[in-house]
Amino acid sequence: MSSRIVSEAVHLPQRRAGVCHALGLTVRAERAADGWQVIIEAKRFARFVHIIDAHYHAAHDWFHPPPNRLCTVSLLPVEKIVAHASNALFNADATYEAPAGEVRAINAISASFYG
Repeated sequence: MSSRIVSEAVHLPQRRAGVCHALGLTVRAERAADGWQVIIEAKRFARFVHIIDAHYHAAHDWFHPPPNRLCTVSLLPVEKIVAHASNALFNADATYEAPAGEVRAINAISASFYG
């Protein structure tokens, strides 16, 4: 038996964001075996978390991480996505610069930055 989470549901009784709070949102970028990832944690419930990075696209975006649990999101290089779609001869496995961006939640007072 595994402790890995395979599915999760979040119920939002109020559809609008309402009041913003200090969520205790922390984020850091880490190198993984297959590229870069960001590790996100919030002390309070964060609604519609969005990752913004000029050089990377989040593999999972606009999600609701549960409070006090680390959430790992893989980052995909934007150049690799564009190159794959436009030119098969482009070296998509070239070294990419370290990610630097921000993480926002619609109920957060401010963004959290990484990189």
